[in-house]
Amino acid sequence: MSGVITIDYEEKAKENLDRALVRRRFNTAINKALEEHDTAAIFLLETPAENYLDANIASVSSLLKNGFEGIYLSFQRPFKNISTLFERNDIDIQKLIVIDGATAIAGKINEKNPRCVQLSRGFGVDDISENICLSLPRLKSKNRFVFVDSLTTLSLYEPLSKAMNLPKYLVNKMEKNEIRNVVLFFNVAEDLVDKNYIENICIYADEHIHLGLCT
Repeated sequence: MSGVITIDYEEKAKENLDRALVRRRFNTAINKALEEHDTAAIFLLETPAENYLDANIASVSSLLKNGFEGIYLSFQRPFKNISTLFERNDIDIQKLIVIDGATAIAGKINEKNPRCVQLSRGFGVDDISENICLSLPRLKSKNRFVFVDSLTTLSLYEPLSKAMNLPKYLVNKMEKNEIRNVVLFFNVAEDLVDKNYIENICIYADEHIHLGLCT
């Protein structure tokens, strides 16, 4: 019969199990990192491309459960998509502000939403840092975080050297504005780890989290 879709339930079950294991391992790693560092630490997350979304969801979920509120900088997915995924995974979007770079990259405009800040088309690292600093005071919790979902994606639209300098720009901007007690997370795909550009992040990072998932 034409038009019939066959589902491999065994393969689907394996995929769900792998996803659950990735999320559990990232959840454990984030909790351990928060216990070992203060509320102003900087973390580098090294994530295989096939696991990046599960890792991000697990990380944000762990942070909220630890009493944090935060800013999620999204280069991979537009606000409507990422907010729906968060809600499906019991992540309270009211405790987050999403800075949407994905919609700007696509040259589109979001519907207005109080939990979303849309970057302007043609944005750069200065614009990103400025919007983060302007958004942080809106968070109610004393424990705050900034989660950058993919420096790798940003490097597709900015020179790689400049994209990898976002941590430096952001840290300097926060210091200039006297913004303290913010935990920073920078997600980088594993294929950049062996390149010299990663050193720009490692200079600032208090911990490099990879969980053995990357070679």
